[in-house]
Amino acid sequence: DYELLDLARKAGCHTIEFGLESASPEVLRIIRKGISIPAARRVLAGCERAGINVIVNCMAGFPCETEVDCGMTVEFVESAQRAFPRLNLVCNTQLVQIYKNSEFGRRPEKYGACIRKGCDLSPSFEWETPDWAPAFVDKYRNHPLFVGKCTPTVLPHDSEGPLSSDADPRVARSEEHTS
Repeated sequence: DYELLDLARKAGCHTIEFGLESASPEVLRIIRKGISIPAARRVLAGCERAGINVIVNCMAGFPCETEVDCGMTVEFVESAQRAFPRLNLVCNTQLVQIYKNSEFGRRPEKYGACIRKGCDLSPSFEWETPDWAPAFVDKYRNHPLFVGKCTPTVLPHDSEGPLSSDADPRVARSEEHTS
């Protein structure tokens, strides 16, 4: 809600980081994320209006995920760039890690996860990524979703937009978030 985001900004909040994980409704349902894409868009709109920068954490290659599902995440990022041009949107994307106590770890066969090995002391498994993942990575290797930059620049602050790093040293430029 915008009022809460506006209060947060006035109190000094300059960046919110949240884990969207995927923009596929099916993947979000399976991982029990508890967020919808319309809700994520409302958060982005509120942050842009309040002048709060956003870091969106996404994952690629869930065991149940198809290339089409992963493409939805790419499309979400691209559409967010168009819809919220003044938002300093940074992506932090990684391949999925399967934890032993997660739903994927307890029942990998249900989700088509092929577990390669796991150390008894480690909380996670090594697993084989989906067959489509290497070609997908090659296709989108330089996409903002995977290089950490969803906006090439941070626009200057005005009464409704995000702060630039020139206006406020606490706000980092997108380029500084590259992983």
